[in-house]
Amino acid sequence: MYIPDTIGIERQKFFTREREFNNFTSLTEEDIAQIKADATDFVNRTKSHYETPYWQSTLYERVLEFINHQKRNSYYNTFDKKVIFLILALDPDLLMYKIYLSNGNDDKEYNKMLSVVGINDSKILRYEEIFFNHFLKDKTIIKGVKLNQVASLMSYTEFIKSFKSITDEKYESLCALAKKWLEENIYDEYNTTLSTAIYNIMAQHKLLGLNSLQEQFCFFILLIDPNLELLKIYEEESRIDNIKSRIKERFSFYHHDLIRVEKLYHERFCPDLEISPWQL
Repeated sequence: MYIPDTIGIERQKFFTREREFNNFTSLTEEDIAQIKADATDFVNRTKSHYETPYWQSTLYERVLEFINHQKRNSYYNTFDKKVIFLILALDPDLLMYKIYLSNGNDDKEYNKMLSVVGINDSKILRYEEIFFNHFLKDKTIIKGVKLNQVASLMSYTEFIKSFKSITDEKYESLCALAKKWLEENIYDEYNTTLSTAIYNIMAQHKLLGLNSLQEQFCFFILLIDPNLELLKIYEEESRIDNIKSRIKERFSFYHHDLIRVEKLYHERFCPDLEISPWQL
């Protein structure tokens, strides 16, 4: 990111206080409402004096100057409050973070941030992610995610020993939830469905009512492989390279332990489902 010298100096001064960051743990919803009101008022007052073709860059500089020299207002006495003020003044809808999620690891995301938001500061993006996860992830389901987090979810398969903790009633509710999710998340690309499902399951499990790792993986299977195709491929093939190839072609990823998890799922919820060509 190119940053003019005048902004760069103030930016460097501000972020030297990063070591004081406390992950927003001491802030309340009332604090957020107060900071949002202050940030909105500041933007409105600043815009009336400094509206230019490069308004967002000018605003960034003015916000940095303001929060770096807040000595009279004792309310803004922590880095946490100041960085939230910065976010809510420059990107109140967290568009940078949403663009990051919707574009995955594509380098073009930063150009899109610049064109949509007016800035593409990676440091602010980092704090937007923490802010979202702390205050907003349990309020609104995020859609259209392309950020690939398959490996992160699969790293937890080893902790799935059975699905016996999920009652029949809970399973029925998970089936209904999966049906509703699939109706509300229709994408042209399978990978978007996969990435969105994993993000919702991992980051927003409380909002979905997924109360355990077992429920998270059960829900994942209901969304991505309700007919246990992965397990069927495993049973149909005798060579591991064929198994990997077919599973990757169908699901875009392969993780050996997910086969074991699907076996547990099959045993608990649908033992009568035929998964093997040799099954009588």
